[in-house]
Amino acid sequence: MLEILGSAETIEVSTGEVRAVSSGVLRASALGSCVAVAMLDAEAGVGGLAHVMLPGASPGDQRTKYAADGIRELIDAMTAQGAQPEKLVACMVGGGNILARDDDTICEANIRSATQILTEMGIRIVAREVGGRLRRSCALDVSGARVTYTVGDSERRTLWDKLGKATR
Repeated sequence: MLEILGSAETIEVSTGEVRAVSSGVLRASALGSCVAVAMLDAEAGVGGLAHVMLPGASPGDQRTKYAADGIRELIDAMTAQGAQPEKLVACMVGGGNILARDDDTICEANIRSATQILTEMGIRIVAREVGGRLRRSCALDVSGARVTYTVGDSERRTLWDKLGKATR
């Protein structure tokens, strides 16, 4: 889904999708147990978003639904557009237990898996808004070098910006 916000094109990144762009806004909405991983190379002006729903690596098809494969594919897509892996920073949003099930482990597993693969790939996590029991959304404004989020029905808040400001 494409939408125009102000002068920036907004691209919705659905569950299991990976997108990398050099302008516009990437957004993942209705994040429950899924984790959105927003990455940016501010110097190159390339950003990307992976909307992962499962921990680990894929046993077959639908690779980008899985944290390890989705994040690796995102890094590849961004470097193909000129980003340098050593200059990438990441923000994570989501991983909430919105069904409030005591035995639900997928939320924490998604958070751990995304954190582990980013650490293994040498990508610095500069901010995160994860866990809890409320749905979230995440948006990466590539040109503005800013990641914003919502929790439940809250207004959009800044999670991180290019000046290095992290609120969480």
